[in-house]
Amino acid sequence: MQAINLMDDEFAEQIIKKAHELKIKAEKLPEIEIKWNKPFEFQCNDLLFDGNINNQCSVIQSFINCLKNDLPAIYYFEILSEHSQKTIIEKIRFYKKNAYDKNNNDVKRRSICKIPKKNDENFNNEPNSRCLYCGSIKIGLHKRFKEHLGFGNESTYSLQLVHWAKDIILRLNFHYAYLEKNKEYTELLEEALTDYLNPLLGKH
Repeated sequence: MQAINLMDDEFAEQIIKKAHELKIKAEKLPEIEIKWNKPFEFQCNDLLFDGNINNQCSVIQSFINCLKNDLPAIYYFEILSEHSQKTIIEKIRFYKKNAYDKNNNDVKRRSICKIPKKNDENFNNEPNSRCLYCGSIKIGLHKRFKEHLGFGNESTYSLQLVHWAKDIILRLNFHYAYLEKNKEYTELLEEALTDYLNPLLGKH
């Protein structure tokens, strides 16, 4: 793969063009109708650690079925339980370090959302946010929610809640809003939501 020359005039033009496109999209945001739905509250200790989403409780199953549509969406996980930032980050650190046995090829390590450097280095300071993670999806919110629960492909980056949050009884609210047919704005709105909520996890 050819290295990117940051001093190249063509590359600079592409960056300016991309910034201009985002500016135009941002100017059109007031025209977008964001429909926030009633949040879904759940406790991670209610999740069954058997790798099968079909064996989960009927409440979770029903909610996942309600998410099945073709609409783009933005979403975030709100922390309801009284867990500190330190408790959550230390738990994720422990999971990342001990999630699998290097001598057992049958046990696969699962990809979990990144801990931002600012949170990883300063986890003793309590955040001004109770947001665990922000995200967006252009289609298939129900599938993405299942991945965050921990029942997707092990290589897909997600919260993987059943694999680390179950035993600390983490209680969460899942907030989500549909964007009708405005798929091209999902990432822009996710960035704005992330900037506003300052979640503990994710690339920001």
